[in-house]
This record gives sequence, structure tokens and C-alpha cells, in this order.
Amino acid sequence: MKKLITFFTFALLLTQSSLFFSQSYSGGSGTVGDPYQIGNLSDLEYMSLNSLDWGKNFIQTANIDASATSSWNSGDGFSPIGSIGSNFEGSYDGQNFTISGLTINRPGQSYIGFFGYCGSGSALSNIGVVGGSFTGAYHVGGLVGLLYLGSISNSYATVSLSGSDYIGGLAGSISEGSISNSYSTSGTFSGVEYIGGLVGFSTLGTISNSYTTNNVSGTEFIGGLVGQVDQGTISNSYAAGSVIGSASFGGFVGSIYTATISNSFYDSQTSGQSDNDGRGIPKTTLEMKTQSTFTDASWDFLCEVVNGTDDRWKKNAATNSGYPILSFQQWLENTYFTGAGTTLEPFQIATLDDLRILSENTCLWDKHFIQTTDIDASATSTWNVGNHDGDGGTMDEAMGFSPIGNLAVKFYGSYDGQGFTISGLVINRPISNYIGFFGFMDTGSSISNSHVSGAISGKEQTGGLVGGHYGSISNSSTSASVNGTRYVGGLVGYASGSISNSYASGSVTGSNNAVGGLAGVNHGTISKSTASGSVNGTTFAGGLVGFANGTVSDSYSSGSVNGISYVGGFVGYSNGIISNSYSSGFVAAATNFGGLIGVNVGTVSNSFYDTETSGKSDTGKGEPKTTAEMKTATTFTGASWDFTTIWKLNGCTIDGYPAFISQAEKTKPTVIDAVSNTSCGLASVDISAYSYTGVLNWFENSTGGISIGTGYTFSTPSISTTTIYYAEADFG
Repeated sequence: MKKLITFFTFALLLTQSSLFFSQSYSGGSGTVGDPYQIGNLSDLEYMSLNSLDWGKNFIQTANIDASATSSWNSGDGFSPIGSIGSNFEGSYDGQNFTISGLTINRPGQSYIGFFGYCGSGSALSNIGVVGGSFTGAYHVGGLVGLLYLGSISNSYATVSLSGSDYIGGLAGSISEGSISNSYSTSGTFSGVEYIGGLVGFSTLGTISNSYTTNNVSGTEFIGGLVGQVDQGTISNSYAAGSVIGSASFGGFVGSIYTATISNSFYDSQTSGQSDNDGRGIPKTTLEMKTQSTFTDASWDFLCEVVNGTDDRWKKNAATNSGYPILSFQQWLENTYFTGAGTTLEPFQIATLDDLRILSENTCLWDKHFIQTTDIDASATSTWNVGNHDGDGGTMDEAMGFSPIGNLAVKFYGSYDGQGFTISGLVINRPISNYIGFFGFMDTGSSISNSHVSGAISGKEQTGGLVGGHYGSISNSSTSASVNGTRYVGGLVGYASGSISNSYASGSVTGSNNAVGGLAGVNHGTISKSTASGSVNGTTFAGGLVGFANGTVSDSYSSGSVNGISYVGGFVGYSNGIISNSYSSGFVAAATNFGGLIGVNVGTVSNSFYDTETSGKSDTGKGEPKTTAEMKTATTFTGASWDFTTIWKLNGCTIDGYPAFISQAEKTKPTVIDAVSNTSCGLASVDISAYSYTGVLNWFENSTGGISIGTGYTFSTPSISTTTIYYAEADFG
């Protein structure tokens, strides 16, 4: 009976063994051209136990739920693929599928990970190890325990880790191996020595374009990204988790020995560290969530083209708490900003960083935008350091803001500033064409209700708002000073679209031809627009337009114009149509000049200039009028100007010259309500006034003085006697 039982047991084991080794993968033959297919948990189990295949090639063909591994092997869980005695030296391409809930519980064993020990020639790519937990002794990693002479790319791990030494969110250790385009966001883990958010210990390794947000702690050699780096390189990577250690610890790397770290950063606030000695650059949380922090260090982001077209990184506020992510990662929300970029739900521009993201990402230039607040852009004066003038000098001159749209990739979306301002914008690119807040607006694009101030410098087709314009501009303005060579304008450098209800008030200087207070060149239509800044050019210089081949109507200019030839108070040279317009600025030129138009070969009608302020008296290209006549309504109503819906003349606006009805003026408001409070002692009284437009200012005296309040309602100081306060509506 005993023999029978023994024989039966042996036969049963033999049968189980035969069944086990007769198992195969879901497909493939293990070659490069026909890799084994891992499509389920049984395939993974077979791979982990069949070391004879650890030099073969594998692909994963589906997401795999590995939560059942928690009960495997009497609670030890999954058996890592590759060991110190039998390395994994093949390839595994996860094809962007995931392995979730994998459990390894081997506290007395080293080289713990989905892969335990990867040797020479091993290649792990496109793998996602999600959730689960790994417990080991030494060399514990979310993807691999130790990587030797192998590579990891486009992979990530979010595994809970526990061990003693050499613990990393992605790899416990790497030796002469490489990690690229990979990350770990496991959470929090600790150990004793060589603990890193991504890698515990790296010797002669290479890490690039990778990141971690893990929180790490230990005794010695503790780093946000890597615990210790012994030779090798790290580039274009970051860490954003907390770091706690007793010795040799740092926000990015705990300890470094003859290694090179470049263009890499860590969050000094979340890490609680501030080291800045070549082991990574500390940045505030805000800076770490600002794309320019990275693009200024030559990181290649989605859509921007300055740093390359590989598009390794991308960023939006909704994903990864606003920190950058790798390009293969999925957005939590497919947008950079609030909104959807459509006409019904435009992207919202609320910060200077939003503007920078817009300017540096060409794939956004067909979208629709609204501005939701005033933006101080003065910081642009230090942006984009380079050799801005091409003089062969040092790369230490800030070129400022990068225009939205260029000749290669034009802007053909829409931007509605909603009446908010962009102040202090600086562009310093004197050897570049198509320079302005928008560099090039294509047909179908539009800008509206936008207002820009600052200093703009370019070469050709340079304007305070737009360089090259083929779309539509309405209700917009700029007070920026503008400098260029030719086709230079206060609002637009070269206009072939429409401009309406817009103005420019900054000075304009062009060293060559076609310089205008509003537009350097106009081949489109301009209506109800004005320019008041001084204009300095050579040929084709005008107070509103330098060279006009389009249509200009119901517009005016008041700035002085200086040039050599083809110089006019309103237009330098016109081959188009000008009607119902005027100029009042001084004109200085050597030849071919005029109070309104320098040289006219087009059509001009019902248009005037001030012969006294301009210093000119030419006729046939605009009618000269005295200053008194220019401030008299009949001068214009007699020429059929529309003083009902377009123009007004009230003696106080723009020094008494005609102005647009929409322009500013001052008038007295109508007080519609006053309410007092009863008190035994002192009391504050709410009084109110209303005006159809403008800002209400409150004063203690009928003659004005220093305003003591603004708005329709004013709460007085505590008073005990009858007191009169005065309100004035300020329209500019």
C-alpha cells in the first residue's frame, strides 16, 4: 500500500510537470520578427518561471490584471523575471498596455521588481506597471531591481515599494544602463541607504527626459530623482517630491561623484531642500509648473519648435498637478488652458505663462482664445536670451516675447482681449521679420478688444500689435513704441486685412521705407481708426499709413511725421481711396510732402488737414484748413461727415478736433439716489450716482482735486452733520 501511494504521488507530479512545461505563450516564437505574445496573467507566470526564455523577445498585447498574484507562492507573490544567476537579456515591449495590481512580497530576497535583474542587451520599452506592491531587501524597483548594460524607455511605474537599500521608483539600481522618457509616481517610500524617487543608485548610467513625483526618505544617499550618482549623466529631468535624509541627501540627487547633471530641476518647496551645487537646480513650485522654466533650458515641448520637433514633453494645468508630463502620457484634460479652444468655448488666457505657452506652441495657432484679466508682461524683458542682433557677440541679450504666428506657421484662430490689457510687453528682435504681439495673422484670423503696451523692435513687417496682417482687427489698440526697418506701423506693420475702431499712440521709427503711425503698409481696409504717436522714417512715411494701396475712411492722425520723401501728415504715398479723414500733426520732409498726403495717385475725398499745425499748405490731395476751421463742425458736416453715428466735436475732446463718438470725454453725472442712515452718534452714509459710461470719481470739493472714492456707490466716512460730496464721470 505504501508503494502504491508513493508511485501515485510521483505519477501525479510527473503529470503536473508535463502539463506545466507544455504551456506556451499566446503567440509568437520569441524572435525579433515574431516575439512571444504576453496577453494574460498565465503568460506572465509562464515567462517568470521559464528562465530558458529570458534571452528572447516579448510583446504585451493587452492590459493584464495581476491582482491574483497576491496569493501566489504561499504569499510570496510574483516571481521576478531575471535573477543574479540568470539575467533577463531579451526585450520586452509593453506596447503601452499596463500590468496592474502585481504583488511581490519577498522581504529576504534582493533584486525585486517586475524584472529582477536585467543584463547586457536587455531592452524594456512602453511598459506601465500600475498599482500593486513590491517588498524586498536590496535593489528594489517599480519596474526593475537592477539594470546592467540594458535600457528602459517610454515606461513608468506607480508601485508601492518597501526595502532596505538601493530602492527606486522605477529601478533600484542601474549600472552602465540607460533610462529615457520614463517616470515614476508611486507615492511615498523609504529605506536606509541609496533611495531615489526614480533610481536608488546609478553608476556609469544615463538618465534623460525622465521625472518623478515620489516622496522619499532614508538615512544616507537620499535624492528626489537618484540617491547617488557615480559617474554617468542626467539631463532634462526633474523631481517634485519630498526628500528626507540624515546624510548625503538632496532635492534632486543625494550624492554625486564625477557625474554630469544638466538642464535638470527639482521643486525646492515640496522637497524641503535648497541645494544648488551642481546636483540639480532648485525652483519654486510655481516655476516648476511654468513651461518656460523648461523651454528656456532647451527642453523639447509639444508644438514649440525652437528646441526641436521630437516633442518629448507637454504640459497643462489639469494633468500631473500642473507639472510637465512626457509626450506619450495621456492628458487628464486635452487642453493647455481652461476651455476647449473652440468659438463657443475658447481657451482662457489668464496669466503671462498662458501667453508664453500660446506663443511657443504652434499647434495652438488655429484655436480660439479670450483674455480674462489684465496681464503684466514686463518680465518678457528678460526672456529668450540670445544673440538678438546677429552681431557675432555673446549670447547674453534678451530677445523678449516670441511673436504668435510667423511666416512658416501663421496664426489663423481668434483672440478676444475682452477689453483687458497686456502691459509692458517687450520684443527685441531687430534682425527678424514679422514682429509684434502677433507675428503673422492669416486670412480668417481675428483680433478684437485687445490692448498692448511696451516696446517692440524688429526688422521688416513690424507692428505694436501685429507684424503681418491678413485677417481682421477691431476695437484694439497699442501704446507700444515700435522700431524696425521697413513696413513698420504703430498697430500693424503690413496690413492686407481689415482694421476698424482701433488706434495706436506709441512712437514709430523705421530706418527704411513705409512707416506709419497705425500701419506701415495698407492693402486692406481701415475705418474709424486713429494714430497719435510720432512717426520717423525715410520714404513713404505717414501719420496714419506710410504706403496706402487700400481703402481708408473715417479716420484721423495727430502725431508729427518726419522723413525725407513721400511724407504726409496722414499718408505718405496713396494709390488707394481715402475719404472722410483728417490729420493735424506737424510734417517735415525734403521732397514729395503734403499736409495730408505726400504723393497721391489714388482718390481722396472730403478729407482735411490743419495747415497751421502741419506747416504745409498744398492742395489737390486733401483740403488745408486753419486750426479754427478744423475745430468747427460745419467744416465737416458741409462735407457730409456723419456726426450722428460716427463723429462728434464738442471742444474738449482731443483739443477740440473731431473725435469718434465712442472716444473719451468728460461730463457731469446724474445723481439718482442718496440714502442716509440714522444714528445717535457718528454714521456712514451710502450715496450713489449713475452715468451711462465712464468711471465715477467722488470728491469732497466741487472743483475736484484728489478722488476719495470710485464707483456708482460711495460710502462716506462717519459724519454727524449734513455734508455734500461730488461725483464726476471720467471718460478719459
